Amino acid sequence: MTKRNKATYDLPPELKQSVYDLAVELGIPISSVAAAVIAVGMKQVSRSDLQRYIIPSSSPLHKNKFDIEQFIKDQGL
Repeated sequence: MTKRNKATYDLPPELKQSVYDLAVELGIPISSVAAAVIAVGMKQVSRSDLQRYIIPSSSPLHKNKFDIEQFIKDQGL
């Protein structure tokens, strides 16, 4: 059995709901849907696809932030 490895991510409400809805529809854990979507996305999205959505951050913790709202909009989701 694979050891559990939990992670927490900030997601827009619509994306969180989409993952939840698919998990309910398939009758599988939400974390399984999230893991599958992340695995597929890691193969399909290139670094350059993401770099154009990087914008300066005002946070002292991070130099930049990712414009997830624009990214989702541009993906037609």
